[in-house]
Parts: sequence; C-alpha cells; structure tokens
Amino acid sequence: MTAMHVPAALAPARRRWTATESQVVVAVAATALLVGLFEVVGRLERLAAPDVERAGRLVRDATETTTRLLAVAHTLVATWFLLTSRRMREPAERRRVAALGALGVALAVGFSKLGGRDSELAMLLFTVYFFLHALRDEAWFYAALGDAPRDEADAAGRRLGGAMLVVLAASFVAAGAVGAARAGRITGLASLPTAARLAVGAAAVAAAAVAVHRLLRGLPRPASAGVGAGVSRHRPLVVALAAAGATTAASLALTGRFYAVVALHVVAWFVFTLRRLRAAPPSPRPSVGSLAWARTTATGFVVLHVVALLVPCAVAATWALAARNDPSWTAAAALTSRDAFPLWTIVHVTLSWTPRPAAPPLPVDPQIGARHRVAVPGTDLRA
Repeated sequence: MTAMHVPAALAPARRRWTATESQVVVAVAATALLVGLFEVVGRLERLAAPDVERAGRLVRDATETTTRLLAVAHTLVATWFLLTSRRMREPAERRRVAALGALGVALAVGFSKLGGRDSELAMLLFTVYFFLHALRDEAWFYAALGDAPRDEADAAGRRLGGAMLVVLAASFVAAGAVGAARAGRITGLASLPTAARLAVGAAAVAAAAVAVHRLLRGLPRPASAGVGAGVSRHRPLVVALAAAGATTAASLALTGRFYAVVALHVVAWFVFTLRRLRAAPPSPRPSVGSLAWARTTATGFVVLHVVALLVPCAVAATWALAARNDPSWTAAAALTSRDAFPLWTIVHVTLSWTPRPAAPPLPVDPQIGARHRVAVPGTDLRA
C-alpha cells in the first residue's frame, strides 16, 4: 500500500508538548499514583493481618487490583454514557448497540469456555482484542485533541498500531527464545533445543524489523519526505503508543500480566473527557447532583467517577475483610473478582465498536502555531 501523502503546508507547527503528549504524561503519572496508592493499602493489609493468605486479601497485586477496580468503574460509566447518549434516540443505533451487547456477552461466554484467566490461549486472545480497542482509541484521541486531521490520524493509527503489535509479538517470541518460561511455554519454544530457540527468536526479530519498516513507510507525510518525516510528523501518536508499549512490557516483567496498560487506557479516557468538559462548560449550568450535571460538567464528571470507583472498592474490601474472597459471595464475585474482570472488559470493548463521532473543526492559534481542541457542549462523551 502506498503512503498517504499530505501537503507540507498542512503540517501544524508543534509546540514542545502537544495536547496528545501532555495527556499521555498526565495519564501515566496518574496511573502510577493509583498503583502506588493500592500498593500502600496492600502493605498495610499485610501488616495488619500477616497470616491471611494472598487469595483472601483485597490487594493481591497492586497493579492487578488497580486495573480491575478501575475497569469496573470505567465500564459502568461508559455504558451509562452510551445508553443515555443522544444517538440512542435513533432506532438504528439502538439495534446496533443491542447487537453489539449480545456479541459481547457471547464473546465473554466463549472466553469462559476456553478456560478464562486460567487458559493461556484465552488470555492471549483477550490481550489482542483489548489492544485493538486501545489502539483505535489512541488514534481517535490524536485527532480529537487537534494534533492531526481525522483521516490522517486513522491512517497513522493503523500503521503505528500495527507496528506496535508486531514489536510486542516479536519481543514475546524473543523472550521465549532466550528462556523466559511463560513466553517459551505459550510459543512452544520451551521444548526446542537452545540453538533452535535462538534461531527462531532471531528470525522473529528480523521479520519484525522488515514488517515495521514497511508499515512506517506508509505513514501519512508530505509527498517528498522520507520515513523519518512520517514518524516525526506523528510524534504525538508515537509517544502515546510507546507509553502503552512500555507500560505493557513493564507490567509483564513485574507481574506476568499486561493489565497495567488497561489501567493506563482508562485513566487516559478520564483525562481526555475532563479536558473537554473544562474547555466547554454548559450554559445554563445544570442543577448540582442531576444527571446532566454528572454528564456535562467537570465537577460532576469527577464526582461520578469517584462514586463509580468507590462502589466496587467498597464491595471488594467488604468481600475480602468479611469473607476472605469466598466465591460463594456471588454478587461480589460477579462485580469485582479477578475472574470477572476480563468478562466486564470484553463486553465493554465490544460495545465500543460503534462509530466514533467526528471531531469538530480545530482553529489555529497564530501566536503559538498549534491546533487546539474546541469542545462542543452536548457532544456525546463515550468510552
């Protein structure tokens, strides 16, 4: 596929930090802060009850607990936003959402039938499915924040997202080739002789390098520019995807799971929507405590998310402290258990495949030469 060429004059002058890049920095910092908070809770829990087994604690692993409870809160808020959006007044949209909801439930059932969290195949498919969702959203952020036109952002998202997936896959194969137990087991490399494993790993890295170069050649860029210019032009999206990739790698190395990138994605959505609401406060201002206040004001949106997060936290804490996560507490398990987390996420991701609304026009500030997002009151805010 040939690269999408764009006139050089359309390339917006960049500030030191673009809106996309500043969102990434804030999201990474906030995610780290939340993980650190749960780490403190976990340590206090172990000090207070050192004899309690890990399976009976509220915080077994700070990264996993943070991600699980954030994902539940995010799913609750996003689903409410979707079901109460203006688009749901249209019969065709209601049918689409109903079909996607049914598909999400079917996929969640299929995930469970494959073995759920205990199945490496099921978790591999779950990981790929989530990354497709996250990469699509990162490209949408890139356009909605005013750092690229929508069609260009979509094209760059496909290219850079594909490159990221290739790099992650090749890194996983390479890890198995050099002896990482879990990667070797999943890829089947563990049973091969050392020389064969290393040869497969080297071949995977070489193939990935070729694939990434081909993908980067297709980045939208000025007609006469090279690959480097395409990467430079889409630096904000490169930074966003690099942060997601680094978070994934760190999470896998430290915990054996990729969950931290899910938490990062949830926090990025919060930061993005809060910025939009602050930029365009509703007029007239809705009554404090009303649904419109929670949906269209920055303060209401924060309060809504705090409540949405505190509810699963309270349920999970009660379940752990009163019953040591006894699975017979079915309501608590359905809302906050480790096994339920992927099911919530699968349904949420499937519901997200509705078409994204186009971003409104973005004026250019002549003093700094950078595009700025203009939020429109009443715009549907859906994760």
